[in-house]
Amino acid sequence: MADVISIPQIVWKILGISSQLLSQYRTPQDQLLWLIFIPNLIVIFFIYWFSTSISGTHSGFRNLFAIATYLTIVLTGWYGRLVPIFLLWWWVVLGVELVLFIFSGFFKPGGAREIKTAGVGLGMLGQKAMEMREYQNKVKDLEKTLKSFGIDPNRDPTKQPNWNSLEEKGKQEIIIMYRQMQEARRKSKELI
Repeated sequence: MADVISIPQIVWKILGISSQLLSQYRTPQDQLLWLIFIPNLIVIFFIYWFSTSISGTHSGFRNLFAIATYLTIVLTGWYGRLVPIFLLWWWVVLGVELVLFIFSGFFKPGGAREIKTAGVGLGMLGQKAMEMREYQNKVKDLEKTLKSFGIDPNRDPTKQPNWNSLEEKGKQEIIIMYRQMQEARRKSKELI
């Protein structure tokens, strides 16, 4: 007479779950929960993370990598060997979630949003301060250059006594520098 093989035995054989591991969970409900559902949940989480990191945002490749990875884990027999690790991860995740739940009673979730908003505001202030400093440095550099030509940076260069003694090309460059300096002064005050 032929041996009768039940469906659960076929599933355990396909997944590569050893009889030693199977004997730790006596009832079919425990076996279904602890050997199929929870390990598959952890496997799917890691496979999603793995396939997303490889394929980026392309959903077709992500799904292809996910299916190939799952089949590789199951058909090579890794699933049965990794079940104890998956169950350990399950307890670690539950422990972390418990700690986060307890701390959420002391630190309200909205507080993180407020801190993030304040951080964004401070970041923008810091960026504006850097831009203002850049414009101020540009003003100082242009003032120094204009003074080296004998031009007072606080007065219109065309109305200065030594204006007529300069060459035409030099006059054009001085006017350009003077306008750049005026623009940098305006922008440095505009940011305040």
